[in-house]
Amino acid sequence: MTTERSAMSPSEGPTEANITAGTGGTNKSAAKPGVVKKKGTKPKMTAKEKRERGLEIERILAALPLEFRGDDPNLRRYIEQVIEKFLDNPGESFNIVAFVKPPDLNQARVNKCLIALVNRKIVKKDNSTGAVLYYWNGLPS
Repeated sequence: MTTERSAMSPSEGPTEANITAGTGGTNKSAAKPGVVKKKGTKPKMTAKEKRERGLEIERILAALPLEFRGDDPNLRRYIEQVIEKFLDNPGESFNIVAFVKPPDLNQARVNKCLIALVNRKIVKKDNSTGAVLYYWNGLPS
């Protein structure tokens, strides 16, 4: 129920009662009280786990072409990020977009890393469902 200025008498100005009557008189806050849930954070690794993870990644990198182990430290960092994503989530399958982290790790770089891992049979590529998914196999024995 809003009141037009012309409907008010001249002696009657916009008073607090008129304003609250026009707006409903309730203050609704946009923020709702509750627990703020963080996006799926992974648990922190101990120093021993980090060392073991580093050794595992080194063994995997040793099986990859020289291009990933040699001259370009950025390419090595990209392949490590892709491998760590698999190791952080064992048993899960991923599409290529799950690995993309702009601006450094774009889709072309992820694709290059995944092709190398698939060629060495460290990762299995499956497109039977229509969507291309990648599964972690690990180093073949």
